[in-house]
Amino acid sequence: MTRPKSWIFRFTTGGKSREMGLGSARDISLAMARAKAADARRQLADGANPIAARDGLRAQERLQKVGTIALSECAEKKMGTWR
Repeated sequence: MTRPKSWIFRFTTGGKSREMGLGSARDISLAMARAKAADARRQLADGANPIAARDGLRAQERLQKVGTIALSECAEKKMGTWR
């Protein structure tokens, strides 16, 4: 059984060795992986943790997708129509 291949960016921060996944080699080209790694290097140079930055961006995107709904709409979705 073959293992799926993926691009990994290895770096050290705070004396700790870290690895950040850049994506599946099947879905991400070498050029795109290099661009993502260069981005992560810039973040490191600016003193930021690229993993924390990526996770913050993902959380922000999830919040934008969720949006806001009224409590009554939420209850209807959860329990069916109630009135």
